[in-house]
Amino acid sequence: MAKGSFTLSPELILEPKPYLDAIPIPAGFQLPSLLLVREDAITAAKWIMNPDLIDTKNVPGIRPDGTPLGDMHPGLVYQAQLKLLFQFAYFCQHDTVPYDILPQCVWALQWFARAAEEAPEDQLRALGHILPHQRGAMAETARHMLVINSQFKLTKHLMSALVDRPKEAVKYFHKIIDIQTERIGPKTKSDDMLTHNPNMYAEFGTALARTREDDEEAERVLRRTLVAFDKPKNKAPDQLYAIKCRVYLSRVLRRRGAESEAEAEKLEAFVAKWLKKNHSRFPVSELRDLFGTSDTDPETDPILIATGGMEVLTRRGLSYNAQQRRSRVCRHCNKAELAVKLFQCVKCKHTFYCSRECQKENWRLHKEFCKDQAASLMRADLLKALGDTAGSQLLTDWTNWRNMIFPDEMLHARVHALNLQRDHNRGRTHLLITEVREIASAKHPAGRFRAVRTGVFRLVDVKRDIELVMGLDKGECDEMVREMFEEFDQRGGEAQYPWLELYFGDDKRIQTYLSISGISDEQLEKLPHNPDWRKQVNYKGGDPPLPISALRSGAKDAEHDL
Repeated sequence: MAKGSFTLSPELILEPKPYLDAIPIPAGFQLPSLLLVREDAITAAKWIMNPDLIDTKNVPGIRPDGTPLGDMHPGLVYQAQLKLLFQFAYFCQHDTVPYDILPQCVWALQWFARAAEEAPEDQLRALGHILPHQRGAMAETARHMLVINSQFKLTKHLMSALVDRPKEAVKYFHKIIDIQTERIGPKTKSDDMLTHNPNMYAEFGTALARTREDDEEAERVLRRTLVAFDKPKNKAPDQLYAIKCRVYLSRVLRRRGAESEAEAEKLEAFVAKWLKKNHSRFPVSELRDLFGTSDTDPETDPILIATGGMEVLTRRGLSYNAQQRRSRVCRHCNKAELAVKLFQCVKCKHTFYCSRECQKENWRLHKEFCKDQAASLMRADLLKALGDTAGSQLLTDWTNWRNMIFPDEMLHARVHALNLQRDHNRGRTHLLITEVREIASAKHPAGRFRAVRTGVFRLVDVKRDIELVMGLDKGECDEMVREMFEEFDQRGGEAQYPWLELYFGDDKRIQTYLSISGISDEQLEKLPHNPDWRKQVNYKGGDPPLPISALRSGAKDAEHDL
């Protein structure tokens, strides 16, 4: 394999998806037709190769009411001629842009970023980039988001192995830093990006390392990012960014000479060990960008050699045990095993902590769950001792199923049911109520129980129902729910949006259970709403659950009560 080369395999060819950083995509939004976008891309390719084919200078603009706008910005002239290409380039998630139109999308984003930054406000307003109601500070914020989103998406493209232009990416990172400095006024400039946007700061350090032009500055930025990751009070980047920082810091240290070699080897060993267990957490495109760019040689890269090569790392699929392992975090501060070593609560054998301090801090909120979980484990052991192996297995399977991290499709079905995309906090006012049935023949743990009926209800309408089925006294539901949300909210790490789900069984041996789950802000932004969510509720599809139209109390399904 040639230095920096990477085969474009089918698993890297993804369906285009809409995504903007820190801006929710409206429900029902669709990218323009790829067929029509490709027609624009053909024209764009001709203009890229021969700019004289179109005159972008001295092109007068006219408002809908006929009044003049002055000479239009060249980027807006291009956009007016290639509307679908520009729209697609701006809204499409960077790693799902088809390879055949990637150069044209990068070109369109470059021109749009310039126009968003330089064009007069009335020209941006005339083309709908600033809305009629956005005036004054709101208009400035709208322009700011246009510039930041287009420039950050450009950095993602320029850093990818398919484009591989890190020097240009560094220039855009500096532009983003300057814009954010002007808006939030930090004295420390790029350093403050670590607090404001740690993932972007990590990408900035990666870009600096890849240019090989200022290893001293690259080392400083990468070290600061890793220090932030190790401090739970700081807003730290996610685990994948932390791994990337370690990879590029090891490469910088290798270039710094023999005095840094021991630290580089330690970082490489850490990353290689982590990747062997967790490589499925990295999208294939991210692995391509990590090991397939011109600044590294896949034939000699120590981490790639230690892990068995790209063929091993790009094998998809994740065992149940690996999926549960990767979800382990400290129940109190939310730190994962990349940053700390976790230990298990000896009583419930489910909850993990990073320290005795965190365990003590969390005990007030954990003790009821711990008691119930320990009781379930003891009852399963008792049933087994009494010879009821089927009952023991059902209780063990039920305890494991209700506490597991569901596969993504099952988890996302709950998000779609509550339409958290439209109202991020709807999981605090509504909940899912689900009737389950045992599927003893299922081989995968996630398939051991199947939802047969489910519905969305307003929490205020079903409090008494919850108390009755869970054997609680009147008024205790409020206290239980309050404590569940309190524990969820006090966890550290990235912002998460919670929801509740009440499970009950068609078999009396299945204990009624109220669970709490959550989804991160970043995950939610990348997940367009799917109104046909029932098909994803059960493992690998299965039969979709029927609706629960109403409860005994008279509470009715509130899925569409938005």
